[in-house]
Amino acid sequence: MPTAPAAFCVQAGPIRRETREPRTCPLHIVFPALALVDWLVAPDRPRLPWRELWVVFPYPVLWLAVVLVRGAVDGWVPYGFLLPERGAGSLVAHVVGLLVALTAAGALVWGMSRIPRGTDSGARRAG
Repeated sequence: MPTAPAAFCVQAGPIRRETREPRTCPLHIVFPALALVDWLVAPDRPRLPWRELWVVFPYPVLWLAVVLVRGAVDGWVPYGFLLPERGAGSLVAHVVGLLVALTAAGALVWGMSRIPRGTDSGARRAG
């Protein structure tokens, strides 16, 4: 869906707690895309060891724990699918889905770190 990012960024209508706010476009679309481009073109990208894939988990898991505790305490969560009143089954399914997506994204980055990169032949000739 090539129009999904654009639709996400320019969603019309009143801004409510349950809807995406326009200011989330940089957070969810622009910055991740720029980080990916930066990482892909970085000349000094190392091969990432698979045994260190776990490093993608602490921050998101801690963030999720804080959000769920806050949701239980005052009822506010940043995403509607994390609302406690939608039921435990829905919440568990979404949390598992988020962790699976996080694992897949991390594995993709780890796998991409193994793609051979062309070397700068000009730098080789100069040195």
